[in-house]
Parts: sequence; structure tokens; C-alpha cells
Amino acid sequence: MTEEQKLTLEQSVRDVLQDFDQSGTAFTASMLVSALRESGTGADERLLDEPDIEAFVTDFVTRRRDELDEGDDPRAATEPPDG
Repeated sequence: MTEEQKLTLEQSVRDVLQDFDQSGTAFTASMLVSALRESGTGADERLLDEPDIEAFVTDFVTRRRDELDEGDDPRAATEPPDG
């Protein structure tokens, strides 16, 4: 997987995660991959067929959760706080 493909896939996962967060629905890596397929958010369909795609998605979600838990959200510097 090229760096560009990884970045595109990560952005697609972010978009799908946002949808899950807004709905309050729990999810698994396989559910995220299915949602990526259905949404057509730009993730290359061939990448979604890779045998390690669920591990990639799980790793990304874990890293993203850790970033948010640590307050290292890069958007925090540019977005005003809620409320």
C-alpha cells in the first residue's frame, strides 16, 4: 500500500467513524470496512479486499483513539472549543 493510498484510506475511515460517532452506534473493524464499501468515500475497492485491511483499520482506530485521549487532536489548535 502506497503512502497516498494509506492517507486516502485513513481519511475515509475518519469519515465513516464520524458517521458512527454521530449515530452512537458501536462498531467493529469489519463493520467499518463494510461501511467504507457502501459509502464509496474514496477508498480503493482493491485495498478493501486486502487480507490485512481489518488489522489496518483496527490499528488506525486505536491510534486515533489514543490521540484523542491524549489531547493530541491536530484539529484542536484550529477549531474553537465546543460550548
